[in-house]
This record gives sequence, C-alpha cells and structure tokens, in this order.
Amino acid sequence: MNIAELTQFFGWASVISIAVLCVVFMMLTVFKQGILQIHTQIFDLNEEDLNLIYLKYFAQYKLLMFILFIVPYLALKAMTS
Repeated sequence: MNIAELTQFFGWASVISIAVLCVVFMMLTVFKQGILQIHTQIFDLNEEDLNLIYLKYFAQYKLLMFILFIVPYLALKAMTS
C-alpha cells in the first residue's frame, strides 16, 4: 500500500465515521424518548444517568474518530503536498 492509497483510505474512513456520528446523533435527537425508555428498561438506569452515558459516548467517539482517522489523514495529506 502506498501513501496515496493510505490517504484515500483514511479520507473515506473519516467521511464514514462522521456520517455514522451524524446518523446516531439524529436518531438520538428524533427518537430520544423511545430510546431512553428502552434503555431504562434494559439496563435499569434512570434518564439522568443515560443522558450522561450518551454524552460520554459521543465525546469518546469523536475523540477516537479524530485520533484514528482524521489526524492520520491530515498528516498524510501534509506529507504529499
């Protein structure tokens, strides 16, 4: 695999990760009450705890997305410029 292929891989991985993040955010925004109800029954947690868990999930997902996909993509783009 050469640098151009790696750059393309990390670029598409970034796009897909951002799309997944947006879809999950939209689903949680639109169907929040239904999702909260299901998760409170499954995991026996209250809504406040679940809201904190959702926030932590988004923060960790964004951090991993930047570390694993976006930063390598930007570094490879800088190398090839």
